[in-house]
Amino acid sequence: MEITHNSADTDMGTMTAFKENEIVLANDIRSSSIRDSIISTSDDSMISFMSSTSNENEMNKRRLTFFEKEFSVKLISLILGEHFEYGFDNQSDILIRSLMNTNSSVAKEWLNNIYNQSYGNSEIIIGILRLIARFDIEDVSPQGQTMAIAALSHRNTEVQECGIRAFESWASFASLEILKNANITKGWLKEYLDSVIKDIEIKYGIAS
Repeated sequence: MEITHNSADTDMGTMTAFKENEIVLANDIRSSSIRDSIISTSDDSMISFMSSTSNENEMNKRRLTFFEKEFSVKLISLILGEHFEYGFDNQSDILIRSLMNTNSSVAKEWLNNIYNQSYGNSEIIIGILRLIARFDIEDVSPQGQTMAIAALSHRNTEVQECGIRAFESWASFASLEILKNANITKGWLKEYLDSVIKDIEIKYGIAS
């Protein structure tokens, strides 16, 4: 039996298929264009961001190098030669405040580097701890907290005391967990530590 095809039906099916393909193709092109636009915009933004970040990092490295060359020896000399008295500014305070106002991010990194390099010199790190304790915690974080935490485990009792004093000065809620986990268990320093913890708890209404 011979099967005959209706040419009109064939033509109509072909036209329908062409239209469907055109719609699919158009949708693909539209989706591709949108995707390319998004990717292009994202890539451009990322490239721009990475470029600006890289430039900023390089600038901060140069600033840090400048701080180290121009002010490190001067600060150490002031710390070793001046008398620190709580409640009174000296030349070290004036220098640090000036540099913090100039560029706080670089100044904090610079101070932290001096602190780490001088960790074996109690007099220098005591001076730095006294300096950072005079700032608000928000202004010296995170390096300030890191230095004070390191002080709590120092073998020199006076360094430990200055670490506690820094947290006492900041009196932040986050200080509580740090002080409660300090490995100071004996003598007058332990009594001082406990009193600071109690004062901060009272400040936040959580005293037992």
